[in-house]
Amino acid sequence: MMENSKISFVIPVYNNPDCLEEIVKLALKAISDEHCLAEIIFINDGSTDESWNSICQLAEKHKGIVYGLDLMRNYGQHHATLCGIQRATGDFIITLDDDLTHSPQQAMQLLHFMLSENLDLAYGISAKRKSGIGRSIGRYMLYLSSSVGSKRIAGASFRAMTATLAKEMNPEGDVIFIDDILTSITDRYHYKTFENFRNNKQSRYSNKLLLKMGINISLFYSGFPLRLLSMIGFAGSLISGVFGMFYLYKKLFFKVPMGYTSIIVAVLFSASAMLLGMGILGKYLYRIHGNRNRVLPYHVRKTTKDA
Repeated sequence: MMENSKISFVIPVYNNPDCLEEIVKLALKAISDEHCLAEIIFINDGSTDESWNSICQLAEKHKGIVYGLDLMRNYGQHHATLCGIQRATGDFIITLDDDLTHSPQQAMQLLHFMLSENLDLAYGISAKRKSGIGRSIGRYMLYLSSSVGSKRIAGASFRAMTATLAKEMNPEGDVIFIDDILTSITDRYHYKTFENFRNNKQSRYSNKLLLKMGINISLFYSGFPLRLLSMIGFAGSLISGVFGMFYLYKKLFFKVPMGYTSIIVAVLFSASAMLLGMGILGKYLYRIHGNRNRVLPYHVRKTTKDA
């Protein structure tokens, strides 16, 4: 089914030139075994070492196969990955980390899984995932504040997808979460577990970074805080209204101290009106949030074609 297809590997790179040549070697071997065509796109995400020079050398050595994109600063893994996906020309697109946590051979296995299950998108999940408090909280926040259907794939960067799905991605704004975009477009996705190809002592995506990403996505990308504001507003107004009616009922049918009921009812109904207004305001803000700033998610300084 994949024979003669073009496979695009998209690899964001940040201060890690050592693995790039091995990634190219393994990718070409994996593609050759499948009788497919290869495209390998490295996105230099603001590296401060020799990563860009290594990418240029590989692009010169493997012309027509290896391409490089040099971003103007460090935008983050999701922005860099999006940059590569939007420039990929393959029939299928695979995203990998630059530290060979998963290999191109495993990527082809993931692609076979995706096609056999008739999916648009498949995730590769490490059989043994790091589960520190920061990572767990960050991953849960990513899941909670997005349309991701499984907590297992929240924060996963090993993916295979069809070009059709990739072309439907058209995000706007300076904060993006690729998995939320993908899983909001299609519901035909699943995951497959893999052993780590290379057991890195420390994940390139640290607990602190994943927690920071979870907070950023929750507060500045998703409408979760606004939805929460709306629910609190409407629920609070309902509860305050019920209590107000209860104390009014006590005033009418039972003896209560003079002035007590009027104060309670006034406070509760005032709170009810304010909370109801807050809920309505939250709804309006949520609609406005859908048309948030049209800021580009990344900017490319140059490509290997320019070098």
